[in-house]
Amino acid sequence: MKTNLSSVFGGLPMNNFVQLFASISALLIASVCRPANADLILSVSADNGESFANSFEVGVGGSLDVSVFLQQRAPDTSLSSDGLVSWGFDLSRTSTNLGSLSNFSKNPVFDFVSQDLVTASGFELEFATTSTGGVTGNSILLGSFQFNASQVGTSSFTINDRLIGSGTANASWVTASFNELDEDLFGSGASNSFQFAINVTAVPEPSSLMLLICLTAPLAMHRRRRKMQCSEIAIWFGDKQLCE
Repeated sequence: MKTNLSSVFGGLPMNNFVQLFASISALLIASVCRPANADLILSVSADNGESFANSFEVGVGGSLDVSVFLQQRAPDTSLSSDGLVSWGFDLSRTSTNLGSLSNFSKNPVFDFVSQDLVTASGFELEFATTSTGGVTGNSILLGSFQFNASQVGTSSFTINDRLIGSGTANASWVTASFNELDEDLFGSGASNSFQFAINVTAVPEPSSLMLLICLTAPLAMHRRRRKMQCSEIAIWFGDKQLCE
């Protein structure tokens, strides 16, 4: 039996049918390309969680304390209601010559260590907590490290999932109810990652003129003070030759 498209769509003109088909296709594509769970994210802070950004700045010779948090956004309640039991990620960077990294300092509540390795480009980390019910909250501190700047430039950091796969044996991010968060955070097959950058800037140096002013100003003020004192003494004794 041959089906007439006009009978199926109620006699819509062909132009309207094309527009309807395009709209449905766009919705399908959007649903496929949208992140698995945009309400769970990894956030980076340089002020212990007071604010978050994806780019930071530090001068040569300075240091920057970088903290990594797992955060939930409404309507997600997996962290506040269920609690985080374990997590793990690989952190790597470009331009490793721009500064050194201190050892990663984990949140002490994650007291079980599965992996804690410092590599040439970053860290390989995996920790868990023995606390019943896991760690709850809208924003959970995972840990922090220090970046010690030595050369001007930009170093880009990437956070990837530690274990790629399904099933709690292959999952790094697990809640107290054994729900896996790996795919929620990093997408199917850990195809997504989180990035941030640290910009190392030159520290301004004083010019030779400013340096000379700083060195000679105290001496000039001292000589002027002595001359004023001498003038006062000369006036007192009525002898201007005392200051000559």
